[in-house]
Amino acid sequence: PMRDLGNDSWVGEFTPTSVSRHVFRLESWIEETGL
Repeated sequence: PMRDLGNDSWVGEFTPTSVSRHVFRLESWIEETGL
């Protein structure tokens, strides 16, 4: 899960279960209804 650090900054992490190649994908969008 991602954590809000404030000021539009976020951080997240994951722990791989094995030593191999992994893919990490991040998706974001603007919530225009909150403007």
